[in-house]
Amino acid sequence: ITKYVIFYTVEKETFKKEVSASLLKAVINGLRQSTTYSFRVQAATVKGAGPLSSFKNVTTKGKDKTPFLHNKW
Repeated sequence: ITKYVIFYTVEKETFKKEVSASLLKAVINGLRQSTTYSFRVQAATVKGAGPLSSFKNVTTKGKDKTPFLHNKW
């Protein structure tokens, strides 16, 4: 695995963040307070992308509560 691609959706708009496979966590900045996001993760190798994970819904809390995902997909 060379990288992970994190897809996150809110109000029918999808964003993505790519992170190196060597990282143990990923921080998604700029999320809105008290908002539910749907996340999916996809691993990629030099041969291409693998299947998408199932959805994981996360609801943000207050201003300083940026959620993060641990590399345990």
